[in-house]
Amino acid sequence: MHARTRGNGQSTPGSVAVWVGADTTPAPIVGTVCRVFRASDSSVSQGSGNNKLPNSFFDTIDVIGNGITWDSVQGRATVAKAGMYIMDCRLEKSSQWGNTITPMVTFRKNGAVASWGVPADTSSGILITFTASKTIAHQALLYLRPGDYIEPGTWLNSSASLVGDAVGALSYFSLSRLSDAAG
Repeated sequence: MHARTRGNGQSTPGSVAVWVGADTTPAPIVGTVCRVFRASDSSVSQGSGNNKLPNSFFDTIDVIGNGITWDSVQGRATVAKAGMYIMDCRLEKSSQWGNTITPMVTFRKNGAVASWGVPADTSSGILITFTASKTIAHQALLYLRPGDYIEPGTWLNSSASLVGDAVGALSYFSLSRLSDAAG
């Protein structure tokens, strides 16, 4: 701040009595929805077998509305409202899957697998284009009660290094409650 010059050309620095700064408040989220993603492009190892994703794999909350809480350390979304929920998970590997890995995404409900993705059978040629892919994904529709939680995971016959990106396009998880007239 600078004061106007006076008659002899001199000026006095101005002063600030109150300075208020505010970040732009995001618009409230409508609906029971959650989307998280891995913003880091550093790889995280996911072991072979049937495993939930490593703790803190998803490091960024993109959007979260009322009725869902996200525990980033445990890698789980807990719901507060009963209803049908649609979930989606996409995972990116740091390199191509190759011909010997049969990967799939899984969803665990309260710790037990409740939905298996479609295995990408790369050795039989059923999904011949998959051998050049670095991506696996799965969508499911499950009924959840208050307090139920969902943890995304994988089934792999060989360990894999999973990565993300700054905008959340490569590895993410989303969960949304389908509305009904009762709300």
